Amino acid sequence: MLRVRALAEKRGYRLDLSDLVRHPTIAELAPLVTPAGEGEAAGADPAPAPFALVSQVDRARLEGREDAFPASRLQLGLLYHSRVEQDSAVYRDVFRYSYAMAWDAKKFAAAFDRLVARHPVLRSSFDLGGFSEPLQIVDREVDSALDIVDLRELPAERAEAAIAAHVEERRRHPYVFERAPLYHLRAHVLPESVELVFSFHHALLDGGSVATLVGELLQDYAHALGEPIGPVPDTSGVPSAAHHVLAERRALESAETRAYWRRYLEGAPLLQLDGFRPHEAPGSDEQLTRRVDLPPDLVAAVRDFSRAHTLPVKSVLFAAHLLALRLFSGRRTW
Repeated sequence: MLRVRALAEKRGYRLDLSDLVRHPTIAELAPLVTPAGEGEAAGADPAPAPFALVSQVDRARLEGREDAFPASRLQLGLLYHSRVEQDSAVYRDVFRYSYAMAWDAKKFAAAFDRLVARHPVLRSSFDLGGFSEPLQIVDREVDSALDIVDLRELPAERAEAAIAAHVEERRRHPYVFERAPLYHLRAHVLPESVELVFSFHHALLDGGSVATLVGELLQDYAHALGEPIGPVPDTSGVPSAAHHVLAERRALESAETRAYWRRYLEGAPLLQLDGFRPHEAPGSDEQLTRRVDLPPDLVAAVRDFSRAHTLPVKSVLFAAHLLALRLFSGRRTW
């Protein structure tokens, strides 16, 4: 969506992302688009120039880097918890993808290199104490985070065990936040598929951005293999992450914003749910995970509902979660 908005702005049109979600067709969206120079949207700021949000003193010590800007409040929170609980798997995300596709190691590596060159976030690290404020720093080049392991000669059980061991190791990988890359991609090549394991720290990426990155990687790879698909288009129009940091800082400094949230949250009760079992003494700090497989007919119904209302499945599930909280709390709002 950011790319759509960025490309529209380059052509002199402004649109709100919420309108793009609610009105996904051109016919519905067209009446809501504002030409540049009209309305409040015309006052939107362009993305800051490199180092624009960094002090002059800090900027002098960043010579040779591509860009730097303050870390966001959310990033700082994620980094803090990872420092406090260094043995925890929380915020050390690992995604596994299974693809039945032709394999060419050189072409895959070239597609990965293009991906890294295209996205500054894949060349980013964090310095939390070496400058006047915590910074996200973008380097021009970083060591490759791609690893290719050919498991085609191993029995299926041993190959799967090797993949599982790698996933477990990456769940607790000790990231050094000051040193990029803060992610890793391993391609496990099997006789019938390629198993990709993409691991990263959550302060750098989230699920949505990872889906975009993996999609671009596979698109460029398929193009290199000669498949009938074009290469990934230029992404230079996508706003820098510094743009969002600037918006966050202005919101934090805005008296109007603070007044709005004070009014909105005034009198909001604290949600407290009764336990379903007697209190137990705290156990280990190990993250507890429980997997529940939903019935196929329910999954199909959720997907149908999502399509009918042009909503992401995640949003539908989140709404169901809120309804469950209302049911167990007895409150309509909280």
